[in-house]
Amino acid sequence: MPSAGAGRWIAVRSSSAAATVAPGPDGRYVAFVRRGEAWALHVPAGRELAFGEDRGDLRAFARTAVAAGADAVLGAGPHVVRGAEVVAGRPVAYSVGNLVGYRVLSTAGVLGTTAIVQLTFRADGTWVGGLLRPTRQVQPGYPEPDPDRAAIALVRRLSAEDFGPTAMRVGADGTLRPPV
Repeated sequence: MPSAGAGRWIAVRSSSAAATVAPGPDGRYVAFVRRGEAWALHVPAGRELAFGEDRGDLRAFARTAVAAGADAVLGAGPHVVRGAEVVAGRPVAYSVGNLVGYRVLSTAGVLGTTAIVQLTFRADGTWVGGLLRPTRQVQPGYPEPDPDRAAIALVRRLSAEDFGPTAMRVGADGTLRPPV
């Protein structure tokens, strides 16, 4: 259940996860969640299990965070990029993959596909779009720009497959837009 926290912080609790939503330097509230089944590309409807551990219901968490006032929800945790959707006009990127994993994480295949999400808001707080900047992990575990731009096609496909009409629109150049 969402609850107002002290000052400008918002505490978000759902049956899936708990997080503190903190304002960024521009006053926008961004919820960050590190959850998901390891190496699972798709965001299931319902709870995820990994290695016998309940990883929660990420879709429910995103909706709870937005209801609590988050301007965006960004995720990581399953070690792969995942699809993105728009919830009540707010962007939700379920996982951007591993940005850094010096000598501890695999960089092979989709495990090496990562991205940086840049979001743009109007002065009134309305999300208008953004950019998915594709990166890749290279040994020994640091990011570099991905000349193949693999994350763009992958996030576009996963978004459409997992979220249908609420899927974030991902252009061939990485442009992010709300659904039409």
